[in-house]
Amino acid sequence: MGDALQRRRDAASPGRTVVTPFTFHDVTLHTLTVWATFMVLSLAYGCIRYPDTFRDTGGLPLLGATVVAYAVIALALTWLGAPFAWLLGWALSSVHRRWVHVVAFGLLGFVAGAVVTLIAAAGAPIAEPIRLIALIFAAVCGGCTALGRWATFRLRSRREAVSKRTGVSVSGVAGE
Repeated sequence: MGDALQRRRDAASPGRTVVTPFTFHDVTLHTLTVWATFMVLSLAYGCIRYPDTFRDTGGLPLLGATVVAYAVIALALTWLGAPFAWLLGWALSSVHRRWVHVVAFGLLGFVAGAVVTLIAAAGAPIAEPIRLIALIFAAVCGGCTALGRWATFRLRSRREAVSKRTGVSVSGVAGE
């Protein structure tokens, strides 16, 4: 992704800071974390909103098919947003404060969620409930994207700490 830069001290030159872009492994981790967070929140909402579906055994096959279809669509949309995330990360490459990255990615997720919802509702009559749903969906997407970015930063820091401590690369990238 060449984005969200990590800073660490170079062992060979103590005063020098080395800037490392996210690897493909980091990008994949971020994308899957965003998707998994979104799916957990969506399933929790479905369980709370439609609790009778789980009591009615006749509805379970339909529920399973719906969950699988929803998961595939959500994953495809998440991967479609990855190039935009790459561009944002590249634009933020000189910014070293993690919170700026997390907020920027949260805003990107919010905008993407709003656009997807409004496109999906294009055939429906524009009414206040659709606008409210778009706002809620956009907020959830923004939160999931920000949480995914934060989690990726944390996991990468832990992975680099293990590499530094053991001297063995645990980046998940061949050749490192």
